[in-house]
Amino acid sequence: MSPRYEYYALLTDFHPELDGSNGIVRRWTDEAGQVHDEYYSPRLVWESTRDLVMIENGEWQAEARPIPAEAVAAYEAAEHARVHADDPADGKYSYFAQVKGSASVDNPTSVVRTWIAPNGNHKEQQHVGGPGYAWEASDIQSDMFDGRERGELVPITEETALRLIG
Repeated sequence: MSPRYEYYALLTDFHPELDGSNGIVRRWTDEAGQVHDEYYSPRLVWESTRDLVMIENGEWQAEARPIPAEAVAAYEAAEHARVHADDPADGKYSYFAQVKGSASVDNPTSVVRTWIAPNGNHKEQQHVGGPGYAWEASDIQSDMFDGRERGELVPITEETALRLIG
């Protein structure tokens, strides 16, 4: 049996709108009777949260207003569009190994990817951490160009990039 979800928009005096400004949470009970609360995260997945419990206990001055599943689907779609608005127009990234000091292409200082967004802007991200970590916005190329960062960016394939960050 699949769980039955109850969805809530979190409202505060600062964000009283039902648009998900403070987030959307859901509550469900598993087959063992355990209650689970989750929020729709910026990573576009449902993750565990204490938001509803904090509201119920008076730890957070907010209101959890019930909303229909259709509103949640619209929120998820809007968040997906927002998160991916700057994805490459052609779906392609260029990858680089940042090499400085004693680093090498096989053991780089960092792995960087660049692309052109649909609006024409040049974008760049650096992979932080190891497997399961994320790409974060960076300015390594411009910092190197301006002399604020040393080393070089060596072009690598996507396969090499995935191997290096994996």
